Amino acid sequence: MKKSTKLLITVLVLLLLVAAGAFFVLKTSLSPVSKDPESVQTITIEDNWYGKKVLSYLEDEGIIKSADIAYLYTKLKKIDINFMAGTYDVSPSWTIEELIDYLSDGNNAIQDTVTIKLIEGNRLKEFANIIAKDTNLNAEELLAYWNDENVVRKFMKDYPFLTEDVLNEDSTMYLEGYLFPDTYEFFANTDCEEVTRKILDNTLVYYNKYKSAIEASELSVHEIFTLASIVQRESGNPDDMKDVASVFYNRMNAGMQLQSSVTVCYVLDIGLSEDWTKCEITQTEFNPYNTYQVFGLPPGAICAFNEYALDAVLDPNETEYYFFIGDVCGTGETIFAKTYAEQLENQEKYLTCY
Repeated sequence: MKKSTKLLITVLVLLLLVAAGAFFVLKTSLSPVSKDPESVQTITIEDNWYGKKVLSYLEDEGIIKSADIAYLYTKLKKIDINFMAGTYDVSPSWTIEELIDYLSDGNNAIQDTVTIKLIEGNRLKEFANIIAKDTNLNAEELLAYWNDENVVRKFMKDYPFLTEDVLNEDSTMYLEGYLFPDTYEFFANTDCEEVTRKILDNTLVYYNKYKSAIEASELSVHEIFTLASIVQRESGNPDDMKDVASVFYNRMNAGMQLQSSVTVCYVLDIGLSEDWTKCEITQTEFNPYNTYQVFGLPPGAICAFNEYALDAVLDPNETEYYFFIGDVCGTGETIFAKTYAEQLENQEKYLTCY
């Protein structure tokens, strides 16, 4: 064999060995650090970190074996690197492709969440303040959003309980009564639509649960929600709500005014935790929410109501009651009366502390 031939063979063998070695190094360097799929590490990618810097960070954190090899691999495979800032839970058992895909989607970032309880009987004003306390939102922008006709119309497409009746020109706040009270988990950094949709999704659950009864009612869904809010504020006791609802139905059927003091509280902007005795009956200035001045229901709900109040309006007890008072000086129970004379007697008996 000629020397030139031997040299050529030697060179080829060396090249193959180098190529094999390079392939081995490449394969080894690109293989996952761990074989345990349960292993998880939390990492944070800062704003304006470019691709290679993130890969170096992943190497430092023990998520990948070699940033240089990983970067070379992305170039050879023409893989776009567009890492998104945020905090992520990742596993060193993932492949390079899996890591790049996961860290390129900001939706995978861990979001700080807050748990917020929205209480029945409260108004949107209170809801806005509670949400604003623990999120990036402020109460004024939430209230403006909830009272924006364009916003309501957009939501009408997805939530059948939102009808044209909501947009009553006399309404104080369009979505009053439509945001169901419950305990919610929101992102600390969020927006008005995300918060509102989450609550409306919950309202939809209860609407669907009672849909048959709502459709069978002589009242519109807006009227049902409005009456349920009044029942809620008049009595937070589920045991009394069906009788309270019957009083209002009896009065409406008899052509009487509702004469509900809680609607006056709404007119006077008196909240659930404030002194209800401040809700003095006023005839000095007309207001469509003052049920001592108007007949029938007010233009809209006066607060958020719970499932008990909704059920009471849809399935009230059959009674002959036309009046009631709360025993605020004693047990707090609701005292019902069939006649006005009986109502006056109850006032003398149970309102002794005033």
